[in-house]
Amino acid sequence: MIRAVLSQSPCPTAVYDTRLRLLGINDAMAGVLGLVEDRIRGLRISEIGGERAGERLEEDMYDVLVSGRGRDVETTLRTGGEGRPQAWLTRMAPLTDADGQVRGVCVAAHDFTEQTRPEVTFPAELVVSELVTNAIRYGEPPIRLRLIHDADTLICEVSDSSHTAPHLRRAKIFDEGGRGLLLVAQLTQRWGSRHTPEGKTIWAELTLLGKE
Repeated sequence: MIRAVLSQSPCPTAVYDTRLRLLGINDAMAGVLGLVEDRIRGLRISEIGGERAGERLEEDMYDVLVSGRGRDVETTLRTGGEGRPQAWLTRMAPLTDADGQVRGVCVAAHDFTEQTRPEVTFPAELVVSELVTNAIRYGEPPIRLRLIHDADTLICEVSDSSHTAPHLRRAKIFDEGGRGLLLVAQLTQRWGSRHTPEGKTIWAELTLLGKE
């Protein structure tokens, strides 16, 4: 049954048992992962695609096993040696035997990275622009930019040598400036600042792919 499922699927597909251990993948999934089946058979998805995002997928897979109902999950994972996460629509379906007992989970993946990339790119560009501009105008050199991302979040950090903490203010209608941090607060999930021996760092966290 497993080989039939894998051979008939046109998209990257994997089959897991009731312990959420990998039973097999098709050639399309092997290409996505950049790994051959023999190297990963018996592993959990969190051991293959990254612990944080993988554990979330495993929770969804467990729900499919218990409920016997399929579900669609949007997630981000680094695959095949990619330097940045890719967006995936993961379709999970229960595999049942002749008696209707659930014996595993079939996971089919659909890459929709390019359709969703602008949702995070534009806000991130604005946030970086505002934080760097704020540091240039009100901070002291040297100014440093650092971007940190995992499967779900992007953190933008801008550091300078000033110890003056930033603060939000409400710009008046005809003011030419004063809206930078307010814009950052509106575009991000969280933001803040921390003092360092060299000055301060202002950081802002965005959820990748526009997820709330």
